[in-house]
Amino acid sequence: FIFSEYLPLMHPYEDYRISHASLKRKGGGVVLNLNHDIDMMYYLFGMPSTVIGFENQANILKIDCEESVNLVFSYRKDNYDFHCKVDLDFIGKPTKRMWSIVGEKGRIDIDLTKNNYHLFLHKKGEIILDERKKIFYRRNELFEYQIKELIAPKTRNLVTFNEACKVMNICLESKKSLKQKKIINIT
Repeated sequence: FIFSEYLPLMHPYEDYRISHASLKRKGGGVVLNLNHDIDMMYYLFGMPSTVIGFENQANILKIDCEESVNLVFSYRKDNYDFHCKVDLDFIGKPTKRMWSIVGEKGRIDIDLTKNNYHLFLHKKGEIILDERKKIFYRRNELFEYQIKELIAPKTRNLVTFNEACKVMNICLESKKSLKQKKIINIT
């Protein structure tokens, strides 16, 4: 998972140096502000068992919180170990949002900035499907849908409070790993 977006252009109407995203005391930093891909990782794979984080400390933007990190999450599912890597930064131009998921039967690459995906399926080393498609949606539709779900009669929640707490825990344990510079068990 990659989420790279240049912080000064995220809200061009405000001075990024005093925005909540830039200030540690206001919950700033990429882990808490670009956590959408951590949320998606949890949605797809569940709770990781450990995290190790690496902070790139160039401090290009002169902010008092992390501006670029690489996080590696470990999973154990059905006696099978795998890892998910999440790269988040406030310094990338142009914006980049990409997901790549590789499995024993194939791979899917999703580019959320170009609105497309590339799916490969293989069998015994031979590619049996090589499909590229455009994803058609207007970005505003996502926000409109969220608002409609928020005010709709509560037959179901998109995300439960418990799930949101679990994702926040993953984020906080990731920040702990960055600070302590070691592998952290996620409970």
